[in-house]
Amino acid sequence: MHAVLTGAAEVGVTSLPLEHRGVALHWIGEAGCVAALHADDPLATAAAVPLSACASRTLVTMQNPYRVRQRFDEALAHAGVAVAARIDTNTSLNALALVRAGLGIALLEPVTAYGFPVPDVAVRPLDTRIPFHFCVITPQGRPQTPAVQTLIAQLAQAAARLLPDFMQLDAREHDRVQQSIATVRSDS
Repeated sequence: MHAVLTGAAEVGVTSLPLEHRGVALHWIGEAGCVAALHADDPLATAAAVPLSACASRTLVTMQNPYRVRQRFDEALAHAGVAVAARIDTNTSLNALALVRAGLGIALLEPVTAYGFPVPDVAVRPLDTRIPFHFCVITPQGRPQTPAVQTLIAQLAQAAARLLPDFMQLDAREHDRVQQSIATVRSDS
């Protein structure tokens, strides 16, 4: 976001929620969050990982309680899952490294989990849909070059190939998506 606002980047991809003054949204992506497990974990072969599996394991998840972590905590509470032990980290990549080291099971956003394969780590859908939203942005009011327009379209195509349950939403749905995220926060 900062790089796009300062002109250091012409295109950015960022997670929601997003206050988008100064940037133009081109499309919003939605995909379900996932579990990352060590490849030799018995659940690594499961079609979907049950949230209840988090109760008996060390859970690796995001530290920031105002981003996707809020949705994880809400889903776990709704499922009646009390996590015995937790490791918080600031990036999905760090969480994948912790899983690879055998330190726990991670609940993650799907973009990094599917987009950055890590040896000895299996990524599986959850049995409960926890939506993750992200968007493509450019500086507000700056016309896009043909190369930028192509990149924006290619990012959508790559997301559709990479994320099994990807849905591309129109940028005009931003307020509705923001409201759905805010509702989760206020209900928790």
